[in-house]
Amino acid sequence: MLLQPSGGVVHLITVSAFYEKNKIMYRYTNIINSWL
Repeated sequence: MLLQPSGGVVHLITVSAFYEKNKIMYRYTNIINSWL
């Protein structure tokens, strides 16, 4: 029972980190495409 909240928090952090990484990659892709 105690693992449920912490698991949810870890999942939330993982999702937010994944979203941030995708946002950065998307930005870099736009910059590279504008150069090409």
